[in-house]
Formats: sequence, structure tokens, C-alpha cells
Amino acid sequence: MKESDLDWLVRNRSAIQELLLELWKEFPDTPALDSQPRAILQLLVGAAFSLWRGASLAGTARDWQENASHSKKFLYMVVKDNAIGSSQERETGFWTVGYYLNNACLRLDMAYRMLDYSPPLRTSIADFLKLHTAATESPADPREPWELAHRAAYDLLNETRRRLTQS
Repeated sequence: MKESDLDWLVRNRSAIQELLLELWKEFPDTPALDSQPRAILQLLVGAAFSLWRGASLAGTARDWQENASHSKKFLYMVVKDNAIGSSQERETGFWTVGYYLNNACLRLDMAYRMLDYSPPLRTSIADFLKLHTAATESPADPREPWELAHRAAYDLLNETRRRLTQS
């Protein structure tokens, strides 16, 4: 791994930890059952967890020819061991990083829809998801979509905070 890849990993592991801490601080001890902003916080927790798991896997570019073999290997490990840990995720990193990025972006897109909130980042998240439903390959370097999703999560957290103070 190159020094620049290690720099990216350390910087973004720290960044996602900061987001997780911000979410933890924001989360109420007794959430209201009918509160839309609080439901958004639940989506953000899931997206942030996926970004946390994906940060360690996003440090290097993906090889799309290996992606299919990694997904098959991942399935084999789940069937054989009935468990997956971080070492197995690293072994199948070309597939698992895509899983975590897709999961984060799907949750972020759902949060934008629930809030009916359309900043430019929402369009970028939607464009990323469209790439994955088209017959084209996704970007080989997962760092750019990871950073996009991280920015979108903060954007949604700030909008949710704004709405919570209004209610």
C-alpha cells in the first residue's frame, strides 16, 4: 500500500469516527416514535456504520475482474462458517467495499427522500446509485464515492438538526 493510500485511510477513519460521535451526541435517550427527523437519524446511523466498515476497505482501487470472484468467495465463507469478520471482509474487499458503499448511499437517498430535501449532494448520491443499476461498471476507486457519501451524511445530519430545533 502506498503512503498516499495510508494517508487517506487514517484521515477518513478519523472523519467517520467524528461523524459517529456527532450522531451519538444527537441521538435522544427516549426518541419520539412519530418523529420524521428521528427516523432520519436511524438511517444515518446505518449509513455511518456502513461508511465506518467501508473506510478500511476503500483504501485502494477495485479490480472489477476480481469483483465477481470476491462475491463468490464471500458467499462461500458465509455458507461454510456462518459468520463473517473483518479479516474475511478484507479478503473479499472488492465486493464488500461495494456492499458498504451501496448500503450507505441507499440509506442516504432514502433520507433525502423522506425529508424532501434536494441539495446538490442528493443528485450526486442518486447518480452514484444509477451507476450501479445500469449495465456499466462503477468507478474503480471507491474513495471518491466514500467521500461523497460522508459529505452527504453530514449534510443530512445538519438538515435533521435544523428540523429538530424547529419542532
